[in-house]
Amino acid sequence: MGVVGADNFINVQSEKLRKAPGKVFSILQDTANSTRSQAVRIAPVRTGFLRNNIKPEMVINGTKMTATVYGNAFNGSFNYGYAQEYGTKYVRPKYFITTAFEAHKELFRSRLKEVING
Repeated sequence: MGVVGADNFINVQSEKLRKAPGKVFSILQDTANSTRSQAVRIAPVRTGFLRNNIKPEMVINGTKMTATVYGNAFNGSFNYGYAQEYGTKYVRPKYFITTAFEAHKELFRSRLKEVING
């Protein structure tokens, strides 16, 4: 005699596991796009070159999913976006990517917890 309801429990958990990667990818993509949008809004503007070069990048490698939002605005070999984010000897840091990330990380975590907890 088996445990009553065990088959149902196993089926429900299997269905959650089957759907989880798609849900996580969607959350990751939404968060990356929202982070990018906010970084664009708060990035320093002189010509718009930096804002036009703030982009999200999604990478899936097996079961590992990564999203990166970067503002690489190169002028020759000089990365203007990096200099604006972190500052230089002559320019104070603006932290436009960091600020956008910080604004979205708690919502991202809570949305992931919803997927995990079902």
